[in-house]
Amino acid sequence: MPESLDPRAAGVASLLKSLRRRAGLEERLTATELAVDALAGLESVKARMAAGATAEEAIVGAVRAATGSLAPTLSIIADVSLRLKLSEESVSDPRLYGPRLTDRREALRAIRKGRAR
Repeated sequence: MPESLDPRAAGVASLLKSLRRRAGLEERLTATELAVDALAGLESVKARMAAGATAEEAIVGAVRAATGSLAPTLSIIADVSLRLKLSEESVSDPRLYGPRLTDRREALRAIRKGRAR
């Protein structure tokens, strides 16, 4: 049975899941009506905002930093799902950062099976 997340972590996870659809994190933050308070309340985001970043820049920076610290498989999934473009130079399939989540998922599957276009 998976370990339960604390309520704050569950809120952040839920919000990130909502933001990954279609355009990805960066584009959705600037064009969303979703409340991003759960993300803006994170210490890493607050620190970036205190240093002069906008809320959107701080959130994207914090999520990129957190994603970079994940195990490789999880990092790649987060990168593609949220369209962070952390590995853009090293991927052979442009669909990994396409505008639709469905295309990004298909590209991940193809790469996993060793038949990327």
